[in-house]
Amino acid sequence: MLKNLQNIKLIILAEGITEKILLPVFSKVAGIDFKESGIKVISSGGKNRLLRLYKKISQEINIPVFMIFDADAERLIESNIDILRGTDDAYVISKGEFEDILPDELICRAVNDYYRLTGRINISEIAGKKHKAQVLSDLYRQKGFGDFKKVEFARLLAGYIKNKNDLSEELKDLFAVLGSKIHLAGK
Repeated sequence: MLKNLQNIKLIILAEGITEKILLPVFSKVAGIDFKESGIKVISSGGKNRLLRLYKKISQEINIPVFMIFDADAERLIESNIDILRGTDDAYVISKGEFEDILPDELICRAVNDYYRLTGRINISEIAGKKHKAQVLSDLYRQKGFGDFKKVEFARLLAGYIKNKNDLSEELKDLFAVLGSKIHLAGK
């Protein structure tokens, strides 16, 4: 995980695999190429593991770290803010989990195109809903799509991200913050 950090200027620690798969794809339409910018995304497997991984990384390497947490980690971050190095930062998703800030139109387009022979989901079935991963899991079962698996879903969605219209407002905000961190990390 911490091997091959040559040319890495910024490490993004995320809670889950969905972020690891989708952030680099979304970043390209947001105008940031992770590979060209020297950004490495690491999935930690949850908020507590993310914080433990940060503590380890911050002691072992001198590369800025940007952490992305789901909304339920706000208290955890507040109680650990004093451990952050001056070069590091944390971003808390305001609307729940990473899946909750994915654009509804993008989700419907990808799922409906992929499962077009089996069924369709309507935007009204997911729009504005919290815990979208659970909502999608329920819809997958109801519509006969099989089990909802985050990795497969993220890979499916990645193939449909084409332009800035595929960014939600919160994703735009996240990449604006990330863009300023990249600029500082490059100096």
